[in-house]
Amino acid sequence: MQGIERLTAQFLPRAIAGPLCALILLSCTEIEYSTRYFKDINFEPRTYPPKVTDAPELALRSEGFVDIGAILVRGRGARGRAMKEARRRGADMVYLSHYSRAGSRLVSKQEDDREEIVAERDYYYLTYFEAKLFRHEPDLAIDRAVLFALAYPTKVPDAGGHMVTPDVRHHFLVKLFAAGADPNARHDGDPILCKTLTVWYRNLGEHFVGVVRLLVDSGADPYARASTGKCAADLVQEKLAWLKGMTSEEEMELGVRFNRRRSYSEYLAIEEIISLAGKSVSGK
Repeated sequence: MQGIERLTAQFLPRAIAGPLCALILLSCTEIEYSTRYFKDINFEPRTYPPKVTDAPELALRSEGFVDIGAILVRGRGARGRAMKEARRRGADMVYLSHYSRAGSRLVSKQEDDREEIVAERDYYYLTYFEAKLFRHEPDLAIDRAVLFALAYPTKVPDAGGHMVTPDVRHHFLVKLFAAGADPNARHDGDPILCKTLTVWYRNLGEHFVGVVRLLVDSGADPYARASTGKCAADLVQEKLAWLKGMTSEEEMELGVRFNRRRSYSEYLAIEEIISLAGKSVSGK
């Protein structure tokens, strides 16, 4: 540092020579960004290297893996340092994504599969390696996988670049509830059945009614109260009343993708599902 400062002082005033040298050295430093998601997991280092996967994230979660954080590394040897840090944090499984020019473009899977491309880009300073970390925690994973299947945005690919479609969601929800997932789990204080009726239905497409039936058949309580004081049965009645009283002008304002007749038939079917569930409970 002193040598560089003496050199720059020959050409620049001493008042700015020191700060300039510090700025140059800082710009050459390799940078790591990191986040952790689930602080209730004990982050013990692993004695073995984590595996790298490109499996769909929902499949990974259904097999007992939970998301424990992410790191973003750049510079020479970034890929190796990302894997070393993943091992230190106790990851069992890692998604590796490759970015070039400060993350402006995600390298395609075809390029990602070519080891010579990965090795070559590992030497460029503007190459970023993003590692999303997972740990095998079956007791934590199953209910979090249900939330991922219901709530993950439709138009956003998961960590492996896979889209979470309604078909995929329904397929894994069947598996998760068969494996013992809690149908009365809550998200932000609200039963997941209520959140499905008010928010997550947008992600389910034609499987909306089927998922509600799956939740109720798996033991979801349609009379459990949300933070608003309303239960799933109340929400269905409100939706039916709103659809029944809707004018043609209001329907047009909702856009061409909204179909009042289809929505009304869906909520009628859900009303029957909840009514049958209530009768079966009272008959016990």
